[in-house]
Amino acid sequence: MTVFTQTWNAAFEALPADGNNISEGAQRIRNHRKAVRERLEVDHSWAGDIYDGFHKKITVIERGSLPATPAASQAEITPLAMGSSTGFLVTDAEGLVHGLDGGVVSTSTSSTLTLTKASAEIQLVTPGAALDVDLPSAGIRAGRRFQISNVDGAFLMTVKASGGDTVGEILNSGYIFGVMALQDTPTDAAHWALLTGRLQQKLIEIGSWNMQSTSSVDVDHGLDYLGIRGLFVAIQSDSPGQWSSLTRQTFSSVDSLNTGYWIRSVNIRLFRPTTGLFVQDAYNDPAAQRGYLTVFFF
Repeated sequence: MTVFTQTWNAAFEALPADGNNISEGAQRIRNHRKAVRERLEVDHSWAGDIYDGFHKKITVIERGSLPATPAASQAEITPLAMGSSTGFLVTDAEGLVHGLDGGVVSTSTSSTLTLTKASAEIQLVTPGAALDVDLPSAGIRAGRRFQISNVDGAFLMTVKASGGDTVGEILNSGYIFGVMALQDTPTDAAHWALLTGRLQQKLIEIGSWNMQSTSSVDVDHGLDYLGIRGLFVAIQSDSPGQWSSLTRQTFSSVDSLNTGYWIRSVNIRLFRPTTGLFVQDAYNDPAAQRGYLTVFFF
C-alpha cells in the first residue's frame, strides 16, 4: 500500500485558506505538485524523460459488484471480489467479456491444491503424488474459468467441485483441462462446464461384485454418456494384484448375459461370461474391490 506525504482530503484541498499569509503560497504550490506526482507514480513512469506518463502497470481495486455504465459505454475492471483474477469488459448492458490474461502459476505439491476466487486462471501443477485439485465456490461468478495442466503426468490429478463431486481427471502430461463456472457460487460438478475439446480419461472403481453369484453389476460413470468413446475394464481377483480384462464382445439394449459392458445414460453395466474364469471361487468375495474402468470421453 502506497504511503503519501500528504493526505488528500477536503482539508488539503482548502489550502491555502483565503486569510493565509501570501508568503505560504510557494510552499503550498510545491506541496500540491508533490501530492499529484506521488499518486501518478503509483502506475506511471515519472523520470523526467520521454516516457513520462507511460503506464508501468495498471492497478485496480477490488469490486464487489458491477459498476454502473452509461448507455453505449464500457468500463474495464478486475472484480476480485466477484470471483476472478482476470480482467473484464463491462458494457452498458452489464455483459461480461474476458479482457485480460488471468495469470499463470506453477505449483509443485503432493497434497490437495485448493483454488480460490483470486487464483490465477492457468495452473501448471507438478504433482508429487496422486492428488485432488479443489475448485472454488465462494465469490465465484458464472463465466469464471480455470485451465489446469498436469506438467509431468507421473501422478493422477482429480479436479473436484467444492462439494466433492469429481469434475474430471488429468493424467497425461502437457494436457490442459479447462473448466468454466455455469452459475454463481458453483458447488457441484454439474455447475462447471468442460472447455477441453481433446479426448479425456476417467478412472472409476468397480467396487463390490461377487462375480460367481451375480452375472452383472452397474457402475455409475458421472459423465454425459453421449461423449463416451470407449473404455477398458480391468478385473481384479479376490487376491490383490491378479488382473484380467473384461473384453466387450456384443452390444445389447436389453439386460442379458453378453460378455463385456453396456454404456447407459447414468451407469455402465458390466456382464461376465456364464462360464469360465470369473465364476470361480477366486471372484466371489463381496468385500473385494473388483477392479477399475478406464473411460475415454470428450
